[in-house]
Amino acid sequence: VLIEYSDFQCPFCKTYSIFSAKLAEEFADDMVVVFRHFPLDSIHSNARLAAEAAEAAGAQDKFWPMHDLLFEKQTEWSDLNDPTNTFVSYAATLELNVEQFETDLNSQVVKNKVKNDYFGGDDLGIQGTPTFILNGEKIDTPKSYDQFRKLIQSKLSTQ
Repeated sequence: VLIEYSDFQCPFCKTYSIFSAKLAEEFADDMVVVFRHFPLDSIHSNARLAAEAAEAAGAQDKFWPMHDLLFEKQTEWSDLNDPTNTFVSYAATLELNVEQFETDLNSQVVKNKVKNDYFGGDDLGIQGTPTFILNGEKIDTPKSYDQFRKLIQSKLSTQ
């Protein structure tokens, strides 16, 4: 199990989200990738709302498409004073029920999911993003996809 603590407004997380997707595809039969929200509010003012947008999309089974879109268009929404309308437009692009998306975006259930992910990471001593937990152990973030791949292969070969 590979758990990724990430922040949608973090440029490094954008790069590593591509790595995670490739790893999930390559090791689909042997590994599960789990995404956890860790919005760094002090430096990324829109990260929490982006996480909530992903969860609101997830309520309509579109978490991963919204995840990908948020990272893909990170430069488009990162510096906005309020990216809510932009996120609503993404929901429409993904053919979500926009009214339901807006309701979910403002729901306590969605807000609590993001908070719980954050507090879980905080309890683990996570301070920055991206941070990865592999089979219950925090790992040093690999410098490249190839390093990441070798680390996963090594873990699989010892099981």
